[in-house]
This record gives sequence, C-alpha cells and structure tokens, in this order.
Amino acid sequence: MNLWKRLSKAEKKSEALKKINEADLLTIDDFGLGALIAQEQSLAYEIIKSHADNLSTIIVSQRPCADWYGWLGGKYITDGASDRIINFYYLIELKGESRRALGRKQARKQRGFVKLDGLSN
Repeated sequence: MNLWKRLSKAEKKSEALKKINEADLLTIDDFGLGALIAQEQSLAYEIIKSHADNLSTIIVSQRPCADWYGWLGGKYITDGASDRIINFYYLIELKGESRRALGRKQARKQRGFVKLDGLSN
C-alpha cells in the first residue's frame, strides 16, 4: 500500500504526519505513480509543505514535473506544492534509458544473446 493511502486510512493522521516530520531524511519513491483522491492530494501537499522549510526530502518520480499539476489536485494545492518544490528543492531531471533497461542489455550481451532481424532473444 502506498504512503498516501496508508496516511489517509490512519486513525490519527496528525500522529502519522508527526512521525514523518521527525525523520531526518524522507524519501518518496514513485511519486505520482497512481491516482490520488482529494484527501491523499491534501496529505501530499502537507508533507511537501512541512518538509520544504527545514527537513531533507528526496522525491523520485517517473512523472514529469509538468504533469504533477493535475495529479496533485489542481490550482491551489499544486500551486502551493510547486512553489515550495521550485524554491526549496533541487530538481534533477534524468534523461535516457533506465538503469534496469541498461542492466538487462548488459546481461544479455554477457550471456551472448544477439539481436536478429530487429528481435532480441
């Protein structure tokens, strides 16, 4: 179960958010992967907002930043989150093949698989 769903189902959301905010480093992987309901959008904003000021956060996403707008819930939530991300976070955009794809290619090459007629074994 992902972070947003776990938080939205937590009986005491304030206590769960407090534990997250006590972390020296918060890493959110696969940010923006699935759809969010309104309550989950609000929780994502709260975490981004609280960590922007003085807590270390790493957000990893396959979703381009430009697509976060609709995913986070539209104008007000996204404007607040985007403003904090742009002004308090370092954005590093990686381009090219994924490490998994490169690893598979390298493993195939090491095992002697070759490409035939545009198909690979």
